[in-house]
Amino acid sequence: MSAEKSEANKWHPPLGVIKESKRQSPWGPTPIRPTDPRIQTQQRFVRRQAETIFDNHVPDFISPEFLEFMKLSYFSREATRATKNMSSFISRLVNLSDITDPEILAVIERMYLGHVTPSETMDGADALQLSSTEIAKLGVYFGYRLEHRAPMMNEITQAVVDKGGVVYDTPKETFEILMPDTGVTGMDRLSIGIMMARQLDFAELGDNRFFVRDSFNVRLDDGSEIDPKVTSRLKSLNLADLSRQQMNGIEMWKRVALDTTYLKENVTELLAADDHETIVRQSITVVEHNPTVRKKVKKHWHDQVYD
Repeated sequence: MSAEKSEANKWHPPLGVIKESKRQSPWGPTPIRPTDPRIQTQQRFVRRQAETIFDNHVPDFISPEFLEFMKLSYFSREATRATKNMSSFISRLVNLSDITDPEILAVIERMYLGHVTPSETMDGADALQLSSTEIAKLGVYFGYRLEHRAPMMNEITQAVVDKGGVVYDTPKETFEILMPDTGVTGMDRLSIGIMMARQLDFAELGDNRFFVRDSFNVRLDDGSEIDPKVTSRLKSLNLADLSRQQMNGIEMWKRVALDTTYLKENVTELLAADDHETIVRQSITVVEHNPTVRKKVKKHWHDQVYD
């Protein structure tokens, strides 16, 4: 790595910059009906919250090119999450007409709007037999609002324990490259950065598994604390060449970029050091996944199509 900055010279996001919603928890999940007319004002508020940060509170070390990459990656991931939530709800195994418990029906109604606690979301997902469910989501653009991560995770882990689940002493950690900057730069090779995620599988409750995904953009431009040798290796990989070699060239590029460098080790070290200048935070998402239900869902829809 390049010479480390002293703690006093490191940039840390100031508190109180973000105006929080009075109706929704800072870590309220993405609504499973994001187009519901009742929450369009709320959805506009959430989007404006991010846009205000991107327009008015950008740290000095973020270049205009990297900012554009931040915007593209952030809003594209927002759309992906909304689509996945809706898809999971649509493919549920239990019809709403088969649910008679008024408390559960009220929970599901609030899930439409994103006005549910993590505990309630777990109950609603279980009643509907969803293969995956977003339990909580926290936008932490540039690191702003990161102070909400600890209370969010405390609430979720307590809910898991209260329902008889287990929280792991040592979560399983994995890393993933989500997006290269080529969509912004138009180049065949990396220029300014990549978007990554760190996933921690941290708890289980029956057949349900819980994981938290921290999504962030890694700077590879001037001023980055990533080892120059790692940066050089990443920038030497030609995305266009891999794409021409096979249909899933972008996925192959992601695997090669992650596995043939010390990128994971660099990122792990910087995350542990609470770095905000090279590891530029975006969002934190907690998801409940039920592999047993997922298998049943796949079989159900296969039978619907082919029977």
